[in-house]
Amino acid sequence: MVWLRWLTGLIIRKQAPRLLSMARDNVMSEVRAGRMSDLIRRHQAHAHEGEADAQFMLGCAFHQGRGVAQDYVQAARWYWAAAQQGHAGAQCNLGTLYYHGAGLEQSYAEAVRWLTAAANQGSPGAMFSLANCHEAGLGLPEPDRREAIRLHRHAAERGYAPSQRSLARLLEGEHGDARTQLEVCVWYQMAAAQGDEAATQRLAHLEPMVNPHTMARAQRLAQRKARSIAKRSKSG
Repeated sequence: MVWLRWLTGLIIRKQAPRLLSMARDNVMSEVRAGRMSDLIRRHQAHAHEGEADAQFMLGCAFHQGRGVAQDYVQAARWYWAAAQQGHAGAQCNLGTLYYHGAGLEQSYAEAVRWLTAAANQGSPGAMFSLANCHEAGLGLPEPDRREAIRLHRHAAERGYAPSQRSLARLLEGEHGDARTQLEVCVWYQMAAAQGDEAATQRLAHLEPMVNPHTMARAQRLAQRKARSIAKRSKSG
């Protein structure tokens, strides 16, 4: 409900100073206990000063348990601080925590909210997760397969292997013409080339059923597209 989302946001905004203060206190306790790495120590002062990149790094540290004890609650708090400042990585990771209910109450609606914010800034990981929400209709009025395909395609074009594999899977379910089959093979080839095991297995399953010329052409197109993506990434 709109009013419930508004009320939740209002409560969070009112609690923001307390949440950030609690996150800072936790960081300092880790420092005093000698459990924080030098890298994390370098970020903490900047995070306390409100620098979004440093807040994001602290969130990642608590999220992954690197240089500090793993703590999803603290990860969520630091991600939230950075996400409020428009940090795409923090928005993506905060959305993921909401999706899984890790460190805060699970909310698909909040997951979609933050993943959308990150996806709008070009985050492939956020596009992937948001596409999955649209496909399943999680946190949304209803499933939207077309939007899931659109989002996966945007992430796939940025070289994101999970979306390349998922895009191929969705297109495979379209039962399209030979051109669609070719595109399916291209995206599976691209994901497999990046080590995606599920894409590799699916290619092995499809190979006996696909014309060898189509598979060979798909491999050439995949290699060409991969080079183009790499070139754009370097120039960007």
